[in-house]
Amino acid sequence: MFQFTQYMGYLRELYQYQGVAATVALDYIKLHYYGSHETINPTRIMPAGPLIDFNEPNG
Repeated sequence: MFQFTQYMGYLRELYQYQGVAATVALDYIKLHYYGSHETINPTRIMPAGPLIDFNEPNG
C-alpha cells in the first residue's frame, strides 16, 4: 500500500479522523492476517515491516 502514494494519503486521512485511530489495532490485524490464514501463509511467518507513520501529514 505504501508504494501507492495517493492511496497512502487517503489512508492517512481516514486514520486521522477523530476517533478512528483508537479503533485500529495494527499489531492485532497483522497477527490475525498472517497467523490465521493457512492458505495465504502456511508457514505463518510475519514480516517485520514496513513501519508506517499514519499520523504523518497526508498531503
